[in-house]
Amino acid sequence: MTPALPQPALMAEYNRGAHVPLCFDSKELPDFESMKERMTAVAMENGLLGGVQEGAVELMLHSLESHIKNIISNCIVKLRTNRALGINVPKRDLIIPPGQQHNSGSSHSAAGTSSSAAGQPSSSSAPYQASYNNSHNLKRTTTITAKDLAFTIDISPNMLVENPVSVEKLMSILMEEESEEEDEDAEMDEQDEMSDSLI
Repeated sequence: MTPALPQPALMAEYNRGAHVPLCFDSKELPDFESMKERMTAVAMENGLLGGVQEGAVELMLHSLESHIKNIISNCIVKLRTNRALGINVPKRDLIIPPGQQHNSGSSHSAAGTSSSAAGQPSSSSAPYQASYNNSHNLKRTTTITAKDLAFTIDISPNMLVENPVSVEKLMSILMEEESEEEDEDAEMDEQDEMSDSLI
């Protein structure tokens, strides 16, 4: 039987676990010591003054990593581009292969030469516009966003098991991201209008 710790030692051990930074604050998964202190504090809150064994901590770390991998894998499967289980990305969001980019650039170059020969000015903002569009489309097709996770959780809500607070946090982040995307789309539309007016 594990000997009971004196009250000051119990309070000190509990305080260590209660003040361990959350993953939301540290932006990383907990290490062994942080997880042990957090689990010990939770155990004490529920009357288990003996704390936790090291094997339980190792199992929890493995379970946490597997749980996060399952969520991300589920999201990737549902959002896989041009797959039967995924979402088809609109044409304007697809990244043009390098060979086609070269051909497209050659045709644009030829068109620019003919327009210059006809006395029409070429757009000086074309390189900037192309770079902006490429980076914007690359972000859309290579990044898992809060909207993607919200879509996945909406289809498979059992992924989070429980704790609706996590869903509420995700939805608040999603609203902020949608606002940023609307601003980016508006900026792209303005850039397109400027390019059309200069051609």
